[in-house]
Amino acid sequence: MTQPAEKRKYESPRQRERQAAILEAARRMLEKKGYSGVTMRALAREASVAQATLYNIYGSKDDLILSAVEDLLLGVEADVHSTGSTPGIESILTRARINGLQIQKTPKYADAMARALAGVKAGDPLVGLLYTRALPFLEEHLQVALEQGDLLPRVDVRLTAQHMVGQHWGVTWLWILGVIELDNIVAERLRTDITALIAVTRGPARQNLERQLAELPIPA
Repeated sequence: MTQPAEKRKYESPRQRERQAAILEAARRMLEKKGYSGVTMRALAREASVAQATLYNIYGSKDDLILSAVEDLLLGVEADVHSTGSTPGIESILTRARINGLQIQKTPKYADAMARALAGVKAGDPLVGLLYTRALPFLEEHLQVALEQGDLLPRVDVRLTAQHMVGQHWGVTWLWILGVIELDNIVAERLRTDITALIAVTRGPARQNLERQLAELPIPA
């Protein structure tokens, strides 16, 4: 099992500088060559470090790549908070829109993250970084919606959040497989969340979601 990036300690300025250089080299290679073009051997040359150093710090290619793009994940979360959207369903849809825009902006990073997640086993720290980290946000805002009376009584908030995160990655894979065009990714992320929410909402909240769903563009 690889060691989570947040648990590694870099005590000296030199160690932190070397780590920053490795992560920057990984981002450059991802931009140029995509996931399959990044190898530990080539990355070691790009970062001017020994290949053994990369394995000692990160353990695997996927762990290194995810550390390199983790700032993007944090940026999505910060962008949602900065919009000032109303807690509940509105914030969930705002996150879907921002996430889709981020995929359009950095598609090779999104591709790398999806491929990394596809290759992990249960208990791998990357599951927490890419899958589990999204759950608290969704659970929080689904709970708000439940307390506001927007959700059906006795909805399982955690289970609903888990299903929604799985569907998010499903949309990403449909794009990777060429089923969804990159230009349509924002609409499809919204469509996925709205459809999931319609199944558990009621009253005016459901009616509003149905209206938004009808207004989404249909891919040609």
